[in-house]
Amino acid sequence: MDDRKKSSLNNKAALYTSEGEYRKASEIFELLLSSEPDDTGIIYNSGFNYLKWGKTEKALAAFDMLMRKADEDSGNREGLLEDCGAACYDEGFYEDAERYFRKAQSLEPVNSCLMNRLGVLCFVTERLDEAENYFEKAVEYDSGNIDAWFNLADACELLGRTERSESARKRFLELEKKQKL
Repeated sequence: MDDRKKSSLNNKAALYTSEGEYRKASEIFELLLSSEPDDTGIIYNSGFNYLKWGKTEKALAAFDMLMRKADEDSGNREGLLEDCGAACYDEGFYEDAERYFRKAQSLEPVNSCLMNRLGVLCFVTERLDEAENYFEKAVEYDSGNIDAWFNLADACELLGRTERSESARKRFLELEKKQKL
């Protein structure tokens, strides 16, 4: 299949997914995967479609295929794995989200946004000390990560670390002010 046709079909399937036409999207993704079984973008989109459709097992199978490909290939797969984790997180599959986030972390250990995502995941699963540690790493890796500063302030506040919470909130407000300028 030529690239133009593949791109057109992929876009059509993504549109079907966004419109809630999951069966139609799935048929197109299956066609695309029959000719491009190693295309990580199509694999991800297919998994995302299955997740939205409520076909969790098929979605996780697609995402796990991406995780295996990350092991086989030295290419940059951490972004796709992070996206898999975010999709699972958004649907409330926290254990699966954490698995994909941790795999992405193993491929790119110094990633502020990923540390923040892991912190949020720990926060919502009530592992506040662990959340605080991830937020601290996030701001260490990128002192301009406004979301991580906000989250760090909240986690420290709940942990009773008032001084740290106040300093994190102050930094958040400074960054927020700069963004508005």
